[in-house]
Amino acid sequence: MPKEKEYKFTDKKDFNETLTEMSFKKAVKRIQKKVKDTKIWVDYMTKKGKSISRWVTIPIGRKKKLER
Repeated sequence: MPKEKEYKFTDKKDFNETLTEMSFKKAVKRIQKKVKDTKIWVDYMTKKGKSISRWVTIPIGRKKKLER
């Protein structure tokens, strides 16, 4: 059974997108190319069924590789 989770991203203005990924980090890395802000709001469910809503500071990843 796949462990993919659904992540809902928004900037609380005009950007709204839903992704299905295996991990939180992979989902944020995919979305950070599309968003020009430094923070984004994320809603998702944990493995145990707890709902999480929080602000995430982007970009995430190695600074050296992000500058390419």
